[in-house]
Amino acid sequence: MEQFAANDLDNTAMASWFLQQLGRPALDNRDLFISNRSKEGPFYSWITLRLQWNSNPKYWRSLWREFRHPIGQYYFWKLMPCAKNDIDAVVNSNVIHYLGENQYTAAAIDLMVRVIVEEREEMCDKWYLRPVLIYYFFSKNMNKGIEKLEELKPIIKNRILAQAKSDGQFFESILDTALAIAALENMGYYDEIPAKSIQYLLAAQNSNGAWKKGVIYYAYERADESAAFGGEEISTAIVLEALVRYQSHERSLHVESTRF
Repeated sequence: MEQFAANDLDNTAMASWFLQQLGRPALDNRDLFISNRSKEGPFYSWITLRLQWNSNPKYWRSLWREFRHPIGQYYFWKLMPCAKNDIDAVVNSNVIHYLGENQYTAAAIDLMVRVIVEEREEMCDKWYLRPVLIYYFFSKNMNKGIEKLEELKPIIKNRILAQAKSDGQFFESILDTALAIAALENMGYYDEIPAKSIQYLLAAQNSNGAWKKGVIYYAYERADESAAFGGEEISTAIVLEALVRYQSHERSLHVESTRF
């Protein structure tokens, strides 16, 4: 059914942000994001035909595949666990990371706050079903200095630290540990990161240089292995993100200590 999947804001936001960082921005698509909001303000996960008027020409052009394959689209929405009006918290967080804080993302920011304050981490997104994934993606926006998210930092920090194991692992896996450390780094809590957690990651590296595959998201709203997706490549990238930033922070402290 993948060939009939609707365009989604999650992949579009992350790819657009990445190209922007490379200095090779995608075609201006911000108005497409803005036009794909619900009446309450947060962003829909899918760019698809729905019973809500949209006057943006880019929106209608993005539906071309949907119009070309109406039967495939029918079965995609019938058989897959997603719905046209899905509003997922991590998807909204990734959109904010791309678009920034402004009048169009205010409702999505409020959604992020409610998820943490109301302890809805395990039910706020159909795909990213584990709290550590919520903390990681949310923390990327906290690193951008969004004022409304400041109150969430100590809450998330305490929830992460409560999952620390005696051997340095956080939550349930190597990837989880890297996600937890990266989230703490994004929020500025370098001093709260146990040294043994860094050693845990270093010791877990495979002989080929990679780190073990972990779960990034689930399909079918089931947090079990049969619906899990991930890979060595993305696990390795996130572990390196956590380790490199930690090393850079340690080096900056050393430089500061040697200054007169």
